[in-house]
Amino acid sequence: MKTRETDNLEIVGVCDVFDKRAEAASKLTGGRALKDYRNLLDDKSIDCVLIATPEHWHHRMTMDALGAGKHVYCEKPMTQTSEQAKDVVAEVKRKGVKMQVGVQGNVR
Repeated sequence: MKTRETDNLEIVGVCDVFDKRAEAASKLTGGRALKDYRNLLDDKSIDCVLIATPEHWHHRMTMDALGAGKHVYCEKPMTQTSEQAKDVVAEVKRKGVKMQVGVQGNVR
């Protein structure tokens, strides 16, 4: 993908616990394939992460990413409870990072 030139975006890593999907995403994006998302969060060169996992993981992964000082785009729902949502908002404010929640889909 040529997103670096067109969108000022470089995909450096993709993560999936299923090897076949991780390798397919790596081939598509040019990002290195990883099984453990925390390895991406440890990379200081990464500014932002996109969380597109089953929704029961959104809160934990978002909190981990925010804790690592990463900007976050999370597919909806952001969390499963209002208490979790309050945790996320507090962490965004505490870390001074940006967060967006939205929907991604194929345009046909």
